[in-house]
Amino acid sequence: MSWLNFHHLLYFREIVIQGSLSKASETLLISPPALSAQLKLLEESLGQQLFERQGRNLVLNEFGKQIFKYCEKIHTIKQDIIFLANNDYIQNKKNIKIGIADGLSKSVSKNIVIKLKNQFKDLSFSINESDQNELTTKLLTHEVDIIFTNRICTDEKGDLLSKEYNSEKINIYGTKKHLKLIKKFPYSLSGESFIMPSLHSDIRHLVDQWFIEKKIKYNMVAEIEDSAVKKLLAAEGIGLVPLPENGAKESVKTGKLFKIGNLRGVNEKYFFTVRKNRKLKNDLLEFLISELNHLSSSKNKLVK
Repeated sequence: MSWLNFHHLLYFREIVIQGSLSKASETLLISPPALSAQLKLLEESLGQQLFERQGRNLVLNEFGKQIFKYCEKIHTIKQDIIFLANNDYIQNKKNIKIGIADGLSKSVSKNIVIKLKNQFKDLSFSINESDQNELTTKLLTHEVDIIFTNRICTDEKGDLLSKEYNSEKINIYGTKKHLKLIKKFPYSLSGESFIMPSLHSDIRHLVDQWFIEKKIKYNMVAEIEDSAVKKLLAAEGIGLVPLPENGAKESVKTGKLFKIGNLRGVNEKYFFTVRKNRKLKNDLLEFLISELNHLSSSKNKLVK
């Protein structure tokens, strides 16, 4: 098989959604016999059946379930193409799709957008916040153009390029009731309740190692990846929380959190990742990469 009739795939998708050939034929305005013939051609081209015939019912087999997932993606792309073709304004706008890992401060998103808006007047952007593995997959499948994480991203084929562009120190933050811990920091932390990053985060291992070296035992009350949730719970007095200094800046400014002390030697690193071979030029992406490379070499701060 060297090619596929994409109409057949969309017909197949409609059969699955409607639950039967007859209902699908009504929505597609195709007679049931003709639709059945199209389905048969698709199965022949794939070399495998997509359904198990159970009486008059068609039940997706495992192969069919996998093909349906791809059909959903094809349908989404088709809708995007139609939408783009019917909107001249969007065609003329510069667009970039950004992925940001859950564990990063929301200020990362804000400052990236500010940088782009200051350089490009007519642009559109989307920000996808998810875990690092999902973002890596989306980068490889062109669903995002660049991703920001606190760990290096890798792939089996070596199609990705990850680079550290910044780092910042980690402090311990708490509410006003925790200010008494400043006096004998860090040993005052012994036995205190903590809201910690998840074990998927490199910073968690660095923080744990710091506690081990200091021979301090803490009481973990929660493991959370999302930085906003960690700050929210910490502000409610649930526990102390280790945060990058700039990521906690807004909470400190509003009096929700207070700096208790610095974890000397513990720094959170920030990485950006792009595809190595980018066939289509994107001015926004190239500008952003250039700014990040400059930031990496000059040690200025993107996160504020």
